[in-house]
Amino acid sequence: MLVVAVDSVRVHSHSFFARMAGRCGAAALCVALGACSLASEALWPSLGNSGRPAATTTRIEIPATAAEQQGAAPATAAQATTQVGQRAVQLRDDAARLQGLISTHQQSLRQLRGEGADSAQRYQTLVGQINARLQVGTTPGNPLLTQQLGQAQTELDRFSANIGAMSQLATQVGSSASLGAFLLEALRGAYAISGALEEDHRQLSQTEDEVGRAMVTIDRIRVEVSEDIARHSSYVGRERANITTLAAAVRSGEFFGPGLVARSFGAAGGAATAQPAPPAAGTRPLVVIRFDRPNPQFEQALYAAANRALEVRPQVSFDVVGVAATGANQGGRAAMANAEARRQSEQVMRSLVEMGLPAQRVRLSVRGDTTLPANEVHVIAR
Repeated sequence: MLVVAVDSVRVHSHSFFARMAGRCGAAALCVALGACSLASEALWPSLGNSGRPAATTTRIEIPATAAEQQGAAPATAAQATTQVGQRAVQLRDDAARLQGLISTHQQSLRQLRGEGADSAQRYQTLVGQINARLQVGTTPGNPLLTQQLGQAQTELDRFSANIGAMSQLATQVGSSASLGAFLLEALRGAYAISGALEEDHRQLSQTEDEVGRAMVTIDRIRVEVSEDIARHSSYVGRERANITTLAAAVRSGEFFGPGLVARSFGAAGGAATAQPAPPAAGTRPLVVIRFDRPNPQFEQALYAAANRALEVRPQVSFDVVGVAATGANQGGRAAMANAEARRQSEQVMRSLVEMGLPAQRVRLSVRGDTTLPANEVHVIAR
């Protein structure tokens, strides 16, 4: 824009009044000079600085032309002037989005690990308190221990839900890996497009390096999430068996130990082939439970016998045989004894399952014996 300053012009007409003095008289000249002097001062300010207003300046603005405006626009270094340049800008934006997804995955993994650690710590604290109380002895079905057992079960369920969240995170990380693989293919394909500038290929190289580093991070996150899921799943399976055994111990008021299934799985990884085989079916029972009085306490002896069998052969199964004391009378008394023996054998089986042994590894049967004074349940390893 052009600004022009124009000063006012001052004109003094003293020479004109001097010529008039020769023609007119002194009186007329004085009158004329006075009148003209007033008119001159009003219309034409003096050039002097003796208390009179200064010269005024007029500003005239001339707008810039379209060509000047186009030339004054700032140039950007990232302007895409070719098809390859435009593609490079788009792929760079996709790479930035991939980096944002990776940051989100890392933050989610840290959060899930923290929540899982807190749940596991609270669970182990409750289980330790229950076991300590059982070690010194307590009453069957202690309400305080029952309440702590429910809290421990809640914490274990929360830990198990954390595994589901990790599985969802693994799916999200897999989607990010697919996006990164697509970007790498697109970047390598952009090099083959003709009409590119050196700057375009430089931008493609930088973006390709960024995506390559991102893929390394994604692979590391995938491995970590996969390992966490496997480790946490094994922990939950083992602790569910343990807490089932713990529930049976709380009901009886006696301390048993870790779940039978956890013990069997733990021993399965070792060299069990060199161990001697347990007694075959039909031989001497591992434990004989006599029901000669109401509600006999057999859980501790049953747990110890099953635990020893699992140490010898981790994949051992059991026959739970209810032996009914039928006596010489084969009528109604025998039928009642057989029904009672079946109920008692089912009770023993439930105890084994509560101790952590899978139900499919227990087989039930009932037989009669005329020589027994009371019903018995035999637990035989097979």
